[in-house]
Amino acid sequence: MLAYYARILDRHRLPVYPIVVYLTETSTPIENTYSSHVGNKQMIAFNYDVIKVWELRSKMVDDVSFFGGWCAEVIFQRIQ
Repeated sequence: MLAYYARILDRHRLPVYPIVVYLTETSTPIENTYSSHVGNKQMIAFNYDVIKVWELRSKMVDDVSFFGGWCAEVIFQRIQ
């Protein structure tokens, strides 16, 4: 995701709001940060939002007729 973020930012000079959408429940811990270290020094930290579909209200998902609009609605609610 970091590579996509950097490409969009570099090519289009637009703000990017990175999210990961998990469609099915998982027992694996879900991270919201990618970080890279060299020795003990942190070189980069990349944060992104995580949306867990199984935790959303079902009415919210049903009310929006297409996935892109649904994602936009979820993001809008999170940044307000």
